[in-house]
Amino acid sequence: MVLFHDRVTLDHVRKFWATLTKAKTLDVYDLSNNNAAKLFILKSLDKDLQSEVQLRMDPDDGAAVAWMRMRCLIQANSVQTYMQMKADRSFNTTQHSS
Repeated sequence: MVLFHDRVTLDHVRKFWATLTKAKTLDVYDLSNNNAAKLFILKSLDKDLQSEVQLRMDPDDGAAVAWMRMRCLIQANSVQTYMQMKADRSFNTTQHSS
C-alpha cells in the first residue's frame, strides 16, 4: 500500500502488484476478483482505447495496473506531458524569436 504520497504513478502500482504476486499473498478468490475487475475495466473502454491499453499491458498485470495504464493514456496533464510541453514551448519560442 502506498501511504503519504502526493502522486501515485504507474511505476508505483506495477511494483506494488509485483510485490503482491511474488509474495503469494493473493488467494484464488483475490485473483478471480482481480481478473474480473481487469476485464470490467477493459470492456468499459472504447475499442481503440481498449486496444491501446492492452498493447501496453503484460499478461500478469493486475486490474490496478490496467486502470493506471488507461489513466496515463487519457490524462493530458501528467507530469511527463507537462514537462514535454514546457520543453517544446521553450524550443518553439527560441526557434521562432528573431
